[in-house]
Parts: sequence; structure tokens; C-alpha cells
Amino acid sequence: FIGIFFLFDLGVANTISRFFARNTSVGNNRENVKVYSSAMVFFCVASVLSLIATLVLAPLVPGIFDIPDKYYTIAVLLFGVNGLAVAVTFPLRAGRGLVQSQNRYDFISISSTVFQIARFVLLVAVFATGNGTLLFLAAVTFVSTVLLEAFLFAKGRRFYPEISFNRRAISRKNIRELISLGGSALLQTFSAVVLRRFHIFAVTMVFGVGLTPLYSIPNTLILTIMPVVNRLGATFTPLASAMHTKGDFESLKHLNILGVRYSLFMCLSFFVFVVFFGENLVRLWLGKAGFSEDDFLWINKCLQIMTFAFALGSPQLASRTILAATGKHWPTALGFFVSALTGVALGYILMKFYGLGVTGAALGFAMTYVLTGMAIYPYLICQFLGMSPVRYFLDCYASPLVVSAIAGGVVYVLNFLIPESSLCFVMAKAAILVLVLLVAGFYFVLTRDHRGYFNNLLQVRTTQGKS
Repeated sequence: FIGIFFLFDLGVANTISRFFARNTSVGNNRENVKVYSSAMVFFCVASVLSLIATLVLAPLVPGIFDIPDKYYTIAVLLFGVNGLAVAVTFPLRAGRGLVQSQNRYDFISISSTVFQIARFVLLVAVFATGNGTLLFLAAVTFVSTVLLEAFLFAKGRRFYPEISFNRRAISRKNIRELISLGGSALLQTFSAVVLRRFHIFAVTMVFGVGLTPLYSIPNTLILTIMPVVNRLGATFTPLASAMHTKGDFESLKHLNILGVRYSLFMCLSFFVFVVFFGENLVRLWLGKAGFSEDDFLWINKCLQIMTFAFALGSPQLASRTILAATGKHWPTALGFFVSALTGVALGYILMKFYGLGVTGAALGFAMTYVLTGMAIYPYLICQFLGMSPVRYFLDCYASPLVVSAIAGGVVYVLNFLIPESSLCFVMAKAAILVLVLLVAGFYFVLTRDHRGYFNNLLQVRTTQGKS
């Protein structure tokens, strides 16, 4: 419930990177001071609002969640501590944007992982002794969250030592721009929630909770792999903003094409793996979960439908990020929102009135990716960058499709010659698939410059190893 308070952020924390990257690329430090000062005012307002919401709602929480009277005090305290953590961290969230503007996503990921592991180890150690309480859990969460954001804030300030809060530099124009871009980001976040969760609600409404796992299991697998294949395009905001500010549209085209091509290669590799080994792995994973043979068939069918649409549509996140970073954020956000709602409506109709079972939800999920990744985003990016759709398709999609077809053909022949489906044979054939994908991807998907980069890197490592 406390997580809802982060909506007061309006997505501004992640949009600061665009403005700082844009201003830094042309050496406009004065404008950076305005953006920083305006953002800090906004975060302070968000902090006050979340604190007020915490104080107002804390006494009501036990009644809202029907918590027994004997837990009234601890429930109020837990809600208050977590709400206070959100309020305290709001002004510090500007640090994330500053770090992102320097393309140091690695620093954010490593820092977050280290703090999460440290928190986990501390909690396990204390609770194992029998001394852990819910209040202690809340306190550890509070401290670790605040320390992480403070750490990122300090790192961001080191990148921009000349930036400081200046009351006179507060700009209504910058506040409006931050809220506009942040609002579109918030709409995209809500659309992602619709895509990931509302289909599950629809399955439950039509068939009841008993059949929900037949869809939620494939959905969970997709959500697990999604951050891995989407991470490439998600980091394009600072780069695209700087290129757009300098008017370097050729570099923007190159960035977009490579982002889509490499992401598509990863997604199609995942799809080929699912086609040939998905059912085997799902059976190994859920073999003792009590599913029937028909259940496994439904799960596999949903997984293949969803993975295929995800593989073709998800790589266009690179285009969505570039469009958002160059001022085209609302068309992309609205396109995603409409597509997500359309997919949910289609899934519900197919399940309710056409007897397609849970595959109706899978087709609804697929529709969102078809509309956004195969229609809306490619059209918008081609229009914006003045690219031919046919040439764009060849540059982005041709080589990954060829490589995935080659890899799929190799595994098809292996399955025909060696139909054995035991774990050892599945792992051996999967290893061959990975090897074929790596070799074919290296020669057909990577550009000549990037192949040279990896060759040079390998030579350096080899020389160091001999030394």
C-alpha cells in the first residue's frame, strides 16, 4: 500500500537524466542549476504530500485491511515507518537522475544489489536468533532504503560538483517540463501494470482462481526475462537526449537501429529456446505441482504465443526510449496505454465469448506487443528520423531473423536425430543451441566495429593471460 505513495514522484526522478544530458552536451550549466533547483522543490512538495498521507491514513490502516484490534498499534507503527521512509527519500531521488545522465546504470544496479544483499543477510541473521520483529524489519528497510538513496545522491553530486540548490533559479518552465515528461513516464508505468497484471485479473474473473496459474506461470517467465532483454534500450535516454540537442540525427538513427537489432537478437534467441525446450523445462520445474497433461499443454501454448509476440515487439523499447528522450513522450505513452487496454479487452472477449480458454488472455497480451512493437513505435520512429520503413526493417530485423532461423533449424535436426528428452540430452542440445546463436550472432548480427571491439578485447585478455 505504501508503494502507492511513490506516485507522488510523477516519474520526475527518472526524467532528470534527459535534461542534464541535454544541457551538459552543450555546456549549459546554468540550465542544469535551474533543472536541479526546480526538481528539488518538486520533490520537497512530494515529500510533504506523502508525509501528510501517512499521518492521515496510518490510523485507518487496521480498518482498511481488517486487522485485529490486538495488532492495531504495530500496524499503525509499521505504516508510519514505511511512509516516513518514502517521504525522506523523495528529495534524495534526484541523485538517481544525476547518475543516469552519466550513463552509470552499472553503478545504480551494483549499489542496489549490494544494499539488498546486506539487508537480506542482516534480517536472516537476526530472525534466526529469534529476536526479529516486524518493527525491526520496518526499521531495517527504512535505514537501508534511505542509505541507498543517499549513497546514489552523493555519487550524483560528485558528477556535478558545480550544481547546487538556488532558490532564484527555480523555473516554472522547468517544473512544467519535468512534470510533463514524468507524467508520460507514469502513464507508461501504469500501462505496464495493465499489461502484466490485468490479464491475470481477467482470467480469474472468467474462469476463477483455479485456472489462473495456467496463464500466470508463462506470464511470470516473460516478466523474469523482460529486464534482461529490455535493459539495452532502457539506457538510451541520456545518449539520445545529447544527440538530439546537437542535431546529430545520423547518430540517433544508428543508435536506434543497433538497439532494436541487438535486442531483437536476444529476444528471438529466447523464443527459439522456448519453442524447442520450453515444455521440457516447464515439466521439470512443475512436475510435482499436480498439473495434468492438459494443463501442461495450455501452459506451453500460452508461453509460445506470448514469447513470440514479446520477441518481435519488445525490441522497440529502444525506439520508445529515444522518442521519449527527444520530446515525443506523450505519443509513445498514449500509444502504449491504448494498446495495453485494447489487449486486455481483447483477451477478456476471447475468453468470455469465443471459448479460447486461457489462450485468449495470451492473445490479448500478444496484441499489445503487436500494436506497439510492430506498428506504433516503428511508425513514429521512422517518421521522426525520416527513415524508409522497408530499409528500417532490413537493417533491424533481417539478420536476427536469419540467425534465429539457422539456430532453430539446427535444433530441429538434432531433435529429429536424437528425440531423447531426458534432462541430460535437453541440456546438451540447449548448449549446442546457445553455441550456434553466439557464433552466428557474432558474424551476422554484430556490426564490423563491434566485432573488432570484441576481437581486440579478446587479444588484450590473451596477452595479459600470457604475461
